[in-house]
Amino acid sequence: MNLLYLCISFLIVLLVIVYFIKFNDISMFKEEGINAPPPSYDTKLRANGIVAEYMGIWRDTPERALPIYLGIVQKPEDILETAKNYGYTYIGFQDYQQGYGHVWAGKKYAQYDKYGRVLVVGMATWGQKWENVVYKII
Repeated sequence: MNLLYLCISFLIVLLVIVYFIKFNDISMFKEEGINAPPPSYDTKLRANGIVAEYMGIWRDTPERALPIYLGIVQKPEDILETAKNYGYTYIGFQDYQQGYGHVWAGKKYAQYDKYGRVLVVGMATWGQKWENVVYKII
């Protein structure tokens, strides 16, 4: 009987963890915790006098959080000037493979965060598939 209760308790805890991950209800984590850059890390991209601030790592889906595809680049800094010239405020970097990654962008009210945060510790330059490392051009 005790084994049965232990198994049920384990399943309940597991379901709660899966729920938090799936629905990304992590409001209990502040910027200084999960998905935050280390305190000594420079959180800004800079190129040609343009500065972009790190906003975190966010989930994406086929119905894109950042709807405008800007293309493929080698380094995030390579696209800052183009994004600013077209009036985009947010840029997201994802799916870096073999020296290149995809760049997505959105205007001032883009909902880059609408699919929730990706749970990571620290800071990344590129997201994986269906993950955007988002910067805000300031």
